[in-house]
Amino acid sequence: MGLSGSRLEPQELITFKKLPTNVSLESIEIPESPKNRRPTNVKWLVILGIFIAVFLPFLIYTMYYVDLKRIQVGYDKCGNVCGKKNAEWSGIECSGKNFTNLPYMQYEGYSRNQLVQLDVDFRERRCVASCDSGHHVFEDVCVKDRDISDYFVDDIGFGTYMHSVKWQVIVCCLISILISMGMVFLFRYAVRFVVWGILIGSLLAFTVLVIGIWVLYGNMSDTGRDNDPRYQVLGFAIALTILVIGLAIVLIWCRKKVHLVILLLKEATKAVFDMPGLIAIPVVCTFSIMILTAIYLIITFFMLNAGTLTPLNERSDTYTYQLNTVMKFSIVYNLVVYLWLVQFFTGIQYMVIAGAVSKWYFARDKGYLGNPIGTAISIAFKFHLGTVAFGAMLITLVQLIKSIILGLIKNEKIKVFVQSCIESIEKFFKFLSKNAYIITAMHGQAFLRSGKRAAKLIFQNIDDIIAVNFIGDFVLGMAKLLIVAFTLLISWAILTIAPGIQMQAEHGSLNFIAYIVIGLVSILSASISFGVFETTIDTLFMCYCEDNMLNDGMAKPYYMSRNMMEFVQESKVIYAKKA
Repeated sequence: MGLSGSRLEPQELITFKKLPTNVSLESIEIPESPKNRRPTNVKWLVILGIFIAVFLPFLIYTMYYVDLKRIQVGYDKCGNVCGKKNAEWSGIECSGKNFTNLPYMQYEGYSRNQLVQLDVDFRERRCVASCDSGHHVFEDVCVKDRDISDYFVDDIGFGTYMHSVKWQVIVCCLISILISMGMVFLFRYAVRFVVWGILIGSLLAFTVLVIGIWVLYGNMSDTGRDNDPRYQVLGFAIALTILVIGLAIVLIWCRKKVHLVILLLKEATKAVFDMPGLIAIPVVCTFSIMILTAIYLIITFFMLNAGTLTPLNERSDTYTYQLNTVMKFSIVYNLVVYLWLVQFFTGIQYMVIAGAVSKWYFARDKGYLGNPIGTAISIAFKFHLGTVAFGAMLITLVQLIKSIILGLIKNEKIKVFVQSCIESIEKFFKFLSKNAYIITAMHGQAFLRSGKRAAKLIFQNIDDIIAVNFIGDFVLGMAKLLIVAFTLLISWAILTIAPGIQMQAEHGSLNFIAYIVIGLVSILSASISFGVFETTIDTLFMCYCEDNMLNDGMAKPYYMSRNMMEFVQESKVIYAKKA
């Protein structure tokens, strides 16, 4: 059913917001004002805080058994670390040695490559006061002169090359930001051209690619082997052909809905340009998650190097530091905290953007908005962090279940199938959670109530949802891809004109490091720029659904723009003819 096939009645909004029955729809304010809001799902914010607090003793316990010098230098067969006075372990007589005067670790008969591969017998390592002849001290480890020279050649080669192209890389990164801004301006002033250009251009490009792959397959000879690359090319050709046919069918089926996508993109760009501070929200969120990820990786690194001194096996007099059950549990606990907090930060981003955009949408005079972003931030942090914590917990739970199930499956083919199914469920949960956050930002209700209303609005406008999500996400995804492609193309031209120091053949792969750095920056720039649009479009669509349900455009005027009003009227005429 389309726009007019609504199963939600306007009067249900009063029940949803728990208002007295004598309240009129005209008096309902969207988004709900701060004075009428109450904190939602508070217990889940408390649970998140308790969950993190409970983790701290496990973290402290595990970190207590971490020794930085042990990680850097290593230890002998009894667990004694070079260059320090070691603690004695109960029941291990050879532990607890004072190696203050033996600061270096000597590996007997092994090259640096074998050391990196951890291919070392513990009985062949010892602490020494000075390195043997033919060895050099490197970070308190005795390394063969030949190996240390190879290491410095690699290190100097990499550092010298990156230093020689640093300004080229900086310029290319700035260009990627300018290209992202330029694409945003194109969406603002030529959105119809951009959308149809991306859709038709992508279809033509994929079609040419499919033809090329089929020609390649036809020119390949059959070797008769089971792992014949011809079969891999055939599989890729079939998959891409299905993708192209599916894209063509969807575009034909949804060609009239593309107009709605264009309208929503127009409205989204208007909202972003009217509230340019929206761009700062995903920037702050992205860098917060990057800092959180860095902290998580550092903590995980140390936790993985913790351990208690344990015999290598029952009959061995060689001891190693191994993780005990509590430490393994702490590592898993650390992962859960990280995943939960990542989804929590992402949810706050959605909540703030949704609050500001809904304020913009339901304002009759968009020239006098006050401070919608500041108000949205205040509302999110004052009233709805519990709702975000609850939604983040649900997504984290799905991710954990996915990891457990995939870990139990050994068959690779079955694992791929199950993974695709579970990832679809995970995406569905994220989609529902995001829309629940939007409804909470609009109406100030708890997660489950908001999620239920969001689901009803989605299913009663399922045709439009499919069009907006498939076509809209595809257009924005291709826009991001174009930003990265143009950036790398310009970078190639710049690095060709000013290539920096030319490396020897064995260091040729270092040239790709510059492209990797530039590519990552361009991906980050594109994701931040269009991440705002994705959330803004989803919010505008929810506002559009509420507006279309509560108002009729005559006695009760719409809040939507004139172009969207015309689209609604056209849709109602089409629906009436079908009925």
